[in-house]
Amino acid sequence: MTLIKGAVLGGLATFVWIAISWMALPFHESTLQKFTNEDALLPAVTAGAPRGGMYLLPSAEEKMTQGPAVLAATRVGPMGSMGVYMRRGLLIQMVAAGIGTWLLLQMKPAAYGARVAFLAAVGLVVGVAGHLPEWNWWHFSASYVLLEMTDLVVSWVLAGLIIARVSK
Repeated sequence: MTLIKGAVLGGLATFVWIAISWMALPFHESTLQKFTNEDALLPAVTAGAPRGGMYLLPSAEEKMTQGPAVLAATRVGPMGSMGVYMRRGLLIQMVAAGIGTWLLLQMKPAAYGARVAFLAAVGLVVGVAGHLPEWNWWHFSASYVLLEMTDLVVSWVLAGLIIARVSK
């Protein structure tokens, strides 16, 4: 029962923080560059990406070393209902919080603050392992990567406050 409570409540906490961070705070938009001529690029993307997926341009290494290079996640067709993405996002956060709760339950009994710090460290590890390689290999901006890592740590501190309470 503790695992389920941690998964649900911790997942809700991380989901709410990420939603607030992306929708109510001005930081994320400021880390994303805007193309100067979207109207010219959209038909080129449509013509060059026959189906959704990850694309790398150029695909030949010798051309890539000369630049420019683009790594793009592409969706063809309309986005559809935001509700589907929100429900899926919540489920993903609950699965992650369930894993975090399980990890916490494997520890020897520890003080409340130590349990919160452990889960904050989980957020930091995920941020370092998941986002620093994007900066290193694909030139994601430092501001974008640091903001994503900060979001992870903040969301896992919030989840930690809850999960540590329900996993006494």
